[in-house]
Amino acid sequence: MMLRRQARVRRNAMKQGGPLLLVPVLAGCHAEGSPSLAIFGAYFPGWLVLAATAIVLGVLARALVLRALGPGRVPFPLWTFAAIGLIAACLLAWGVGP
Repeated sequence: MMLRRQARVRRNAMKQGGPLLLVPVLAGCHAEGSPSLAIFGAYFPGWLVLAATAIVLGVLARALVLRALGPGRVPFPLWTFAAIGLIAACLLAWGVGP
């Protein structure tokens, strides 16, 4: 009986607060459009440029670390280098700004 009541309370909370879940998703968009960059005369979304930068920086980090440490010395290499690339790209985007 108590579980049914808890489930009903959760459902009601989701019905009432459901539209609030969209706020973080829509926060990046504004009246002028989504954030974009003009590259060679074409407009690219900001997240696409960030993703390409993260891939390039991840490959560069892999080359530097493998040259310094040698192969097989980095745990979980795919996740490690993807995280390094993403962190570096986010820091670069934050530093450069819009």
